Amino acid sequence: MPKHGSLKSPPDMWRVSDTEEEDFGEEIGEWPVDGVVSEEIDLTGVSRYEVRWKKWQRHDETTTTWAKQMPDRPDLIQDWIKYQERNRNKMARASTDVVLEALNILDVHNIRTAKQSQAIEEKIERRRSIDLARYAGWDIVERTSGSRSSSADSEPLSSRRYRSTTIKTEDSESASPSRSPSPIVPSLHEKWTRAVRSAGAARITFTNAMDDEAAPPVINGFEYLENKYSYPEGIDPLVANAGEWLVSCDCKFCTDPVNCKCQDALPPNQERVFAYTPEGRFNFRIAPGFEVVECNRNCECRKHGRCMNRVAQKPRDTPIDIFKTEDRGWGARATVDVPKGKVLGIYTGRVLHREELENLPPEHKSYTFNLDARENEDEDPIEKYTVDAYAHGNWTRFINHSCTANVQVYPVVYDTLPEQNLPYLAFVATANISAYDELLLDYDPGFVPREVKGKRKAVPPSATAIRCNCGAANCRGWLQY
Repeated sequence: MPKHGSLKSPPDMWRVSDTEEEDFGEEIGEWPVDGVVSEEIDLTGVSRYEVRWKKWQRHDETTTTWAKQMPDRPDLIQDWIKYQERNRNKMARASTDVVLEALNILDVHNIRTAKQSQAIEEKIERRRSIDLARYAGWDIVERTSGSRSSSADSEPLSSRRYRSTTIKTEDSESASPSRSPSPIVPSLHEKWTRAVRSAGAARITFTNAMDDEAAPPVINGFEYLENKYSYPEGIDPLVANAGEWLVSCDCKFCTDPVNCKCQDALPPNQERVFAYTPEGRFNFRIAPGFEVVECNRNCECRKHGRCMNRVAQKPRDTPIDIFKTEDRGWGARATVDVPKGKVLGIYTGRVLHREELENLPPEHKSYTFNLDARENEDEDPIEKYTVDAYAHGNWTRFINHSCTANVQVYPVVYDTLPEQNLPYLAFVATANISAYDELLLDYDPGFVPREVKGKRKAVPPSATAIRCNCGAANCRGWLQY
């Protein structure tokens, strides 16, 4: 396993316990939500929100409760996140100074909350951007003539011209050449943070204790998609108009899959069982390759917010660190302990027709995932799709391969018809995973090594197979692409 560098999981004395379920009293009913009024962030980066209610109060006349998610009203949390983000950016534009008094290091549990209230990240990014703009281009050499040389020092000074970095100020009347500062360009982490917050998901961090590479390599213009696909014009209308055809249930609290009508969308040969425990963990009762059909936006249970059949569609609540490994580039890990069955997130990217794969540049193919859950049936679907995460996607594109994996993928449907063959691919922990242990997926779980002359020696299964260097004790030796 890669070294953890300087990052370590919080000591036991600082570990965050789960918030107890709110006691709304003996009265059973529904109350309107007034909105989110505050936020706290624990040591692991997970936020919980203080929600104010209308027409409900405790005996002490308080009217707020705390929650990490609001499945029935995710828009309220998203609105809060956007509002706070605007405020922090406004604070950073006004001043990059930090008031140290608010950052009480003795109050360990609230240090992240204090930092966010001070807009620390935004101020650091703005300070860095201003400094980079001020000194951008100071060491750039422009050649005016002559052939290319292996070293700039071998050229005579007369053949080189240095770009001026003098900046005019209001107090200076310098005649030196002046240049306006370059526009402030948000960093990759800043862009991803905005996208993650907009989706109401837990934070993502970058860590590199191996070399000087500041961030994971992605192409310019990469689009971060936390929980949705990017569709081309030909497919997008099919998805946008799927809502009116979704089979929905009229359950108040979904507890019985036999009577939950949204499960009518399952194939006739698939057992009607919910895929999750009441605690929201995958129960591994769904056979590999079969789809999980979650309740959708038309289901009655959405109004009550206590449906056990809505998990993959909820905002990700596990903080993720994208980190540089010793020998396999960048990888992904959770910064908190992950229990078996925990759903970590979904694979996202640009949806393509399968026949387009042949025309993709080679660098794309390592980031593609076939949506083939229904292609094992007697009649393959008319349309076959693949997800390409090279230029669009999220943190899951950095999950590395291992022949001894600790996560697996299952297809899940909740905003499209199963017959459309456009499920999401959810990542679930297959074992208890300690904080900062790398998340690993078996890219080719159906591979069976071939035997040669009675010896169990793996040989290339095809011309497209590549050597596997995962380092696992049971490494199969090859990966099929």
